[in-house]
Amino acid sequence: MRAIKKKTMKGQFFLIGAFLILLLFYIGISTFFAPAYSQKGIKGEMANFFSNVRDEYPAALNLGLNSTGGAQALVNFTGIVVNASKSRGATLATLWILTQNSSDNLNVTIGNYMGTALNVTLNVSDSLSTLEIGDGETASVVFASPLSELAFRASFNTTEKNLLLEKYKTNLYVFLDMRKGSDKITGETVA
Repeated sequence: MRAIKKKTMKGQFFLIGAFLILLLFYIGISTFFAPAYSQKGIKGEMANFFSNVRDEYPAALNLGLNSTGGAQALVNFTGIVVNASKSRGATLATLWILTQNSSDNLNVTIGNYMGTALNVTLNVSDSLSTLEIGDGETASVVFASPLSELAFRASFNTTEKNLLLEKYKTNLYVFLDMRKGSDKITGETVA
């Protein structure tokens, strides 16, 4: 009887040992192939959020124009996306420029959410205006009787943007800069 028990015990230890080896193998494989939060994963998440924000700015403007609150809709939307980026551990800096026809004049409204006060120089068909805009603030200027198709130049920080705009159309330019750790995504949209 004793001999039979030893053989049975050897078989149990062998099965337990085999089970432990398989368990360690599967844990090692799953750890190796598991999708960890790597820099690539963070960039992918940031890129998706960034492109959604960039693509939604024109929709936010249209919503505001339909409810007669064009610039205010952009202010509200910017507040929402800045807070949403903070909840994701990122920092979103943005500057938007809205041009709207006002009788025969062109009203230009700028929203500065770049994290610091800026001097923004505007050139509308060789008529210059410089606005000092605090962070989180908006400022407006009216250009008297520009041409129906106008050359528009905006300069802020080290960025300079040249656009050809229509006076009788509402125009939007948005500059975006998103950062999370050492990752950075910048871009713009024109609508």
